[in-house]
Amino acid sequence: MTVTPAGMAAKDAVYRQSLAALLVALDAVERVSLTAWLADINAKDPDRPA
Repeated sequence: MTVTPAGMAAKDAVYRQSLAALLVALDAVERVSLTAWLADINAKDPDRPA
């Protein structure tokens, strides 16, 4: 069993929340980038098979 200093649990919670928010933001950017890239490919050759 480990002993954590007072306030460390709150700091960990803030850190985890910040990390989760960063991952959500990166996922959104990746999704937008992928959508734009696929739209660009489709615009160049609309008859291209998937």
